[in-house]
Amino acid sequence: MRTYICIYVCILLICAACYGATSAVQPLFDHTTIVLHRSNPSDHLRIFNNETFPVRWVTQVVRWYMDEDGRDILNDTDDIVVSPKYIDIAPNGSAIILIRPSILIAEDTENAYRLLLKADPIKQKDNIYATFTHSLPIFVNARQNSSSVNVELIQENRGKILLSIANKGATHEFIEEISLSATDRQRSKLFNITEPGWYILSNHIRRYTVSVESNYCVKVAHLDVELRLHNSSHVTMTQSLQLSCDYSINETKFDRVGSHVSPASQGK
Repeated sequence: MRTYICIYVCILLICAACYGATSAVQPLFDHTTIVLHRSNPSDHLRIFNNETFPVRWVTQVVRWYMDEDGRDILNDTDDIVVSPKYIDIAPNGSAIILIRPSILIAEDTENAYRLLLKADPIKQKDNIYATFTHSLPIFVNARQNSSSVNVELIQENRGKILLSIANKGATHEFIEEISLSATDRQRSKLFNITEPGWYILSNHIRRYTVSVESNYCVKVAHLDVELRLHNSSHVTMTQSLQLSCDYSINETKFDRVGSHVSPASQGK
């Protein structure tokens, strides 16, 4: 079994530079998230070709996990079947593919997959050819849906805070935005920083490291975290935490989280 760490550079890059002016305003798919469950064990996806030349796509489904640091991992799988595997779409045309599980078993937690669609090389200017890969999430529902998101803050190293977001529910969550604020002993605000969020799969954890510049670090007494979820709900927590500091850190920021698959037009 091959394992892929998700580091695609051009996954779902839907823009005029990639596909011409029409693709910036016309959708490539009729929906961007596939959900399978017992009452609806298959789904159809329509793919559009908004160009003036034919396009061939090749499909592949991979199992989607997250490692202990919250990085996305894709593994080969035959759990989900897509037909046809090769899709030839005429200019300004469309095609429909069928997505279905090989065996649909209702489990206690949701199973997650990605549908990868890779285009044959497309000629650009100056005889340059480009290949584009698109990634759409596939979720196989659990027997019962439940939601539970927990946040934990600890000091990782001097001047570094480790923010862990754990999804203990039976279904995935999508974090729209993470906000971290710090106050001193008098509750005067020291800083507020934000970071775009991403998927957190069922029974998985995503971790973020935050660097705190020394001028703020020595004053921090309380930390407040707010998560804005895709369903418009919010998760908040406050924690008292006195930090040891690294006086070489001169900027307060979220350090780059592990590489991940870019969302399909923010399909959730």
